[in-house]
Amino acid sequence: MLIEIKKYFTAVPKASIVDVAQFLNTNPKQIQHLIDHWEMKGKLQKISCNSSCAKSCNMCSPILLQYYCWNK
Repeated sequence: MLIEIKKYFTAVPKASIVDVAQFLNTNPKQIQHLIDHWEMKGKLQKISCNSSCAKSCNMCSPILLQYYCWNK
């Protein structure tokens, strides 16, 4: 599954854990562990979402506000 995540991120500029989980048809918690592996190896970089729908909006889950991109 690590290779599938690598292939996904080399094809997609940035994605969230939920995006990857949906693509691989699996649980986001399982994907988090695999993404952590690639992040520790320096292959994935975490990008935080800076935009929100409203200044005081806290409705989004923190997992939806974190995106990752593949370091070439």
